[in-house]
Amino acid sequence: MLPDFQKVKEKLEKKFIKELELKIEKNPLLSEIKTQRIYEGSTLATRTIDGFENVNPLQEVQSFFEISNEELMEKGPIAIFDKLDRIASDFISQRTKSLFSRLDEAIEKTGNVVDGEGKPLSPELILQVLEKMAIDFDENGNPIMPALVVHPDQLEKMKKNPELWQINPEFEKQLKKTIEKKRCEWIDRKNSRKLVD
Repeated sequence: MLPDFQKVKEKLEKKFIKELELKIEKNPLLSEIKTQRIYEGSTLATRTIDGFENVNPLQEVQSFFEISNEELMEKGPIAIFDKLDRIASDFISQRTKSLFSRLDEAIEKTGNVVDGEGKPLSPELILQVLEKMAIDFDENGNPIMPALVVHPDQLEKMKKNPELWQINPEFEKQLKKTIEKKRCEWIDRKNSRKLVD
């Protein structure tokens, strides 16, 4: 009977998972999202600040890999870590798709849809989006602006029209007006929160 080396396997597994988590956390989009481990249950219930409640099944994220005996004999445990980038890429892809799918559902449900009607992204469309959103403010009264996530095709269009994104006094004026409106809404939300015993 061959030895099992259970403790060595456990250490390798922990190191592999830690390295995988670090690679996923370096993703520019996913790194901006706070996460919390859920150790039991099959659904996740969330409530938006507008009072909409969502109950979604937890989604499994998985990736598979194989290592040949020859690879393992030649490289040892490093053979496992050679698969790390591909597995992290699989996880990031699945989590990102799930994120955008759930965002689409929430946006449709709350009616916060802005239809660009096929037009390229513009400062005016951004103002329309901001009008639909709740914006929080920090302790100094500065807005905590949302991240702008654009499709790579849209990003290329934006790069081709840099003049569209030059500082425009009218846009600046409308943006300040929108932020002041959002500040008032934020203060109203803060004042109407119920304290829990």
